[in-house]
Amino acid sequence: MSGDILIGLSIAGLCLWIGALVVLLTSTIVSVVRHPRLGPTSTPGTLPSLALIRPIAGVEHRMEAVTQSVLDQDHPDLDIVFAVSSERDPALAMLHRLTHDHPDRCRIVFGQWQANRNPKLNNMVGGIEACSAEYLFFSDGNTLLYQDSARRWQGEAMALGGIVSALPEGVDPHSAAAWVECAFLNQHHLRLGLTLTWLGVPIVHGKAMMVSRQQFEALGGVEALSRYPAEDFAMAQAAKANRIPVRLSNATARTPLGARSWRAMISRQRRWAQLRATSAPVSLVAEFLAAMVPSGLAGAMACAVLWPEALWFALLGHGLVWLSCDAIVAKLRGQVISAWTPLASLGREVLIPVVLVAGALKTQISWGGEVFSAKPRG
Repeated sequence: MSGDILIGLSIAGLCLWIGALVVLLTSTIVSVVRHPRLGPTSTPGTLPSLALIRPIAGVEHRMEAVTQSVLDQDHPDLDIVFAVSSERDPALAMLHRLTHDHPDRCRIVFGQWQANRNPKLNNMVGGIEACSAEYLFFSDGNTLLYQDSARRWQGEAMALGGIVSALPEGVDPHSAAAWVECAFLNQHHLRLGLTLTWLGVPIVHGKAMMVSRQQFEALGGVEALSRYPAEDFAMAQAAKANRIPVRLSNATARTPLGARSWRAMISRQRRWAQLRATSAPVSLVAEFLAAMVPSGLAGAMACAVLWPEALWFALLGHGLVWLSCDAIVAKLRGQVISAWTPLASLGREVLIPVVLVAGALKTQISWGGEVFSAKPRG
């Protein structure tokens, strides 16, 4: 290889390295410093009626506490709809027991919408059809809500005049794989998601979504949400087409993880990568290049050509900067921290290139017992 080509590759590697560090530092600052687009919104004194629609499929970690957090919401005009996958769902007995004392506020509905691939959206349809509230709050069945979550996110949606959603935050990890999933959710996805929102990119996350019924119908309703395999990406695209503003809340949706297995954790991350690969492939490539391992190797190889003695210092410094940013986000946002935190961050960074490549190469998604194509509908 000629000297000019080698120098050119080294400069390209340095540019990639510097670019990845800029993305890392910017996203870290955005994640811990309040900005106008991400700041809290005061809740108005009077709130329109709200339907909290929670799709349920099976029993998950801390299911009773998670369900009780829905029943404890302090919203003054709240209709709670548990949209259960089937009458044989193992969570049904628990739901009947917990909702027994709230017959005027809670209901359980069944009946999947078989026309769609997305198993969660199939559940959600029953909840949408069962209520007539002015606002819709879609909340995943494994989300642990704060007592004021419904009021807070409805207030944000009203102030924005659009759609507000929340990124997941992993809590209560009981296994090594669960700690790595915390590192994915609490730092990696949070940094990138909040930074894109800060830059004005329309991002919707399905963990918790708040929208007025009027805007939901203007988007195209359930049909619009079924145009892509992921209902949240479909909502973001429909909102963009209809010029309805969207943003991610600065507050997160807590998800108790428990003793997650490696297989379940990797499968979940790969599925998300598959959805991004078919819906927004450019973002997947950018995420790959900006990850710690690819950018670190590019920077280290560039240093080996330009300054051979700086190779190991570059690798060590690169890793320390990455781990420090994770620790800063975790500390300042009040996330769970332990001796597992740096190990989980390293494990995540090793896995990121693997799950992204696997997601890009595999187009068949396995989700909720269903196997279907990740490609959007024609």
